[in-house]
Amino acid sequence: MNGTTMRGAALMLICAVAGCSGAHDRIDCPAPESGTADTLYETPAQIAAAGAQLGHGNENEIAQVAASLRARHGGASRDEILNYLVTAYCPTINNHDELGKAAKRQALDSFSSRAERIIQQ
Repeated sequence: MNGTTMRGAALMLICAVAGCSGAHDRIDCPAPESGTADTLYETPAQIAAAGAQLGHGNENEIAQVAASLRARHGGASRDEILNYLVTAYCPTINNHDELGKAAKRQALDSFSSRAERIIQQ
């Protein structure tokens, strides 16, 4: 899967699983899925911890969480890691009350692009 397709697939998964509209300027974040294609199983607490580790969503934070995922899930695909990162980081974006829905979607897209570049290295 090429880079554009992989990022697009991750964002389409978000919309398909959780919908793309939310009340009060919140975007709907994907729920962690287990047993479906391109998902890694971890507990809600592990996913929340990864979201906290992602902090501001910068390259170093993304690389550290991705490396941790690879260590725990040796056979994980790039799609699985990308979906996990987006799922873990989305609530952080929702906590930015100063942003409207469109800005939150743009922030999530930007994060997804950065994460995709990093996990392809």
